[in-house]
Amino acid sequence: ILNGLQNQSLKQPLPKEVSDIYDEKRYKDFILYKKKYRNLSFIKMTIELICIFLILYSPFFHIVSKIQSIYISLFICILFFFIVDLILSLISEYYATFVIEEEFGMNKKTKREFFKDFLLDQIFELVFSFVIYTGIAFICKNISKWTNGFSISYIQSFMIVSGIGFCFYLIFILFSYLSFLLLKQQYHFEPLKDQYLLNQIQGLLKG
Repeated sequence: ILNGLQNQSLKQPLPKEVSDIYDEKRYKDFILYKKKYRNLSFIKMTIELICIFLILYSPFFHIVSKIQSIYISLFICILFFFIVDLILSLISEYYATFVIEEEFGMNKKTKREFFKDFLLDQIFELVFSFVIYTGIAFICKNISKWTNGFSISYIQSFMIVSGIGFCFYLIFILFSYLSFLLLKQQYHFEPLKDQYLLNQIQGLLKG
């Protein structure tokens, strides 16, 4: 629904309120830029769905289910899906950066910077996935023992749920902080050099 509304809004002519900031050509370039990104996202999403169906109907899960350790099987599943997503993301993000953004003069990254940022993102996502899913697997494996076969009082249930919730909250805080540090490593913001455009934007914000 949101994508549909966005597509409809992009078909509208240039609003008069910003006509003195963005000219018609620049607005059309922006629409074309967004369209190419949407097409790339659609292609990636379609390929991901095809890969998921192929994996679901392959013997992969049947083979993994024979592994006795839940943690080893979980590790293999996460690593397998990570590799699939890594390949698709690398292709799509490389194309977006060095083809689409290069075409519109928006790419400021070298290939070295691109691969560095990409690897940092992927490593962060992999570690985050391992921590979250391992935690869930640990809870599922031990919940029956902790609750004495699910025959505990409401107070004990509340204490266990609160403890689990607090642990996940601490994990969320930790990874939020790590994400902030990662963004500081990846992006360096500079003041807008186009003084005329800066004055126009500031004037628009002031009303």
